Amino acid sequence: MASFGGQYYTGQYSYIQTSVMAWPSQGSTYDSVTMSMWFKLNSVSGNNHNQSFITVYGPGYYVPIGVYNGLVFGSYWDCPTLTGQSLQPNKWYFVTLVDNVQATNMSLFLDGQLQSSESCNVNWPSLPQVGSNQIQIVVGYTGAHDITPTYPGLDTTVLNGTATNFQFYNTPLSANEIQALYQEGTGGAPIDILNITVWWPLNANAQDYSGNGNDGQINGVTFTSSWEGGYTAP
Repeated sequence: MASFGGQYYTGQYSYIQTSVMAWPSQGSTYDSVTMSMWFKLNSVSGNNHNQSFITVYGPGYYVPIGVYNGLVFGSYWDCPTLTGQSLQPNKWYFVTLVDNVQATNMSLFLDGQLQSSESCNVNWPSLPQVGSNQIQIVVGYTGAHDITPTYPGLDTTVLNGTATNFQFYNTPLSANEIQALYQEGTGGAPIDILNITVWWPLNANAQDYSGNGNDGQINGVTFTSSWEGGYTAP
């Protein structure tokens, strides 16, 4: 598990970042993606009512997942912002965002349950762009961006809490697959081995266990090898 905290404007904050350099060989494009992670917030009040958990970005696209005014949210730039239930501190949650290009649809799940779904024309980079820093994944802060046009004042926010088991797929997982991942718990293995692109269990390091070599670069993150809730480490 990995602990994050700090404030972006003070320069004292923590994150994990990678440039996606490879993905499963059967995929020729990021037609659709799914990203998921377990997280627990230290606080959702005061300066912590807005936080960023995951950000995926590159030329022409920006995809954040976080909490805004205490509500879980997910978005794709220029698409409707999806929101869900309010979040409580010191409680584990499992968040999943699915961008389905074929269905022109984006869906947000929390703890395996659909929170919101909207039509969205997602434009992910194609094969030649991967390996040239076109897909950036950050866990822990947003960077110097507005998170979404819906919330233009929400920028450069950081995660104040704990995260574990980040998974990024180059396929849209189904609702049943997402529910199965949630049932696996914080230490669950990827449910679609053929299409997993990045898998960071965050069990004392940011190594990519997908086999694609997309290890995370660590800045100020505190790791532990302990697991909560009776789950087994991967």
